[in-house]
Parts: sequence; structure tokens; C-alpha cells
Amino acid sequence: MGLEALAMAASTALVGAMSTSLWEQARAVAVGWWRQVHPERADVVDAELVEAGGELAAVREAGGEAAEAELAADLVAEWERRLRRLLLARPGLADEVRRAVDELTARQPEPASPAPVRQEVNVSDRATAYVAGRDQHFDGR
Repeated sequence: MGLEALAMAASTALVGAMSTSLWEQARAVAVGWWRQVHPERADVVDAELVEAGGELAAVREAGGEAAEAELAADLVAEWERRLRRLLLARPGLADEVRRAVDELTARQPEPASPAPVRQEVNVSDRATAYVAGRDQHFDGR
């Protein structure tokens, strides 16, 4: 796996861990990478990770699945760039990052499957029923 692919895998695992019990461990590991390469930036990176995790949690609590997915994608892209620069500055860190990604990926819980939905509609006489699995919009015509 090249450095760019590794940076993408690491950022995906890191952001994925934000909503799990693995978050504190994942954050500590990531901050440890900065401590090795840019120790003067490690505390700032830690604070930024805490802030990112808080943002994601707030969006999740608000219940906006689309907003949560969008923010998660933005965070993955942001941390991918940061991790790529870190790996370019210290290519020898790649093995450690790869091990951490493998461990995080193996330990992250599988996403919950949505509950099955069963819809049953009974109409009589000249009634009309409109049924949808999500949003329905009528333009009045």
C-alpha cells in the first residue's frame, strides 16, 4: 500500500473511530505520530481531533444522517491530507500507521443494519393510496 492509500485508510479509520469506544485510543495513537514527527504540533493536533470528534457527535445527536455523512467525508479528506504530509515527512512511520489502521479496522463494530420495513395498505371503494419508503412530494396537479 502506497503512502497516499495508507493516508486514506488511516484517515478513514480515524474518523470512523470517532463514533465508537475506540476513539480515545485512536486519537492517542494519531497524536503519538505527530509527537514523533512534529512534537511542537502534537498538542494542537490533539485539540483539533477533539474538536472534530465533538462536531461529528453534535451532528449525529441532531439526527441528520446526510449532514453526518457529509461532515465525516470532509473530515476524512482533511485528515487524509494531514496524514499524507506526515508520512511524506517521515516515510518510516508507514509500518506503524499500517499496523494501527489494521488494528482499528479489525476492532471497529460493524455498522448496524437498518430494521426491515413492512408496509401494508388497504383501500376500499374509490380511495387512492400513495405509499413511499421515504419522502413524497406532490405538486398539486
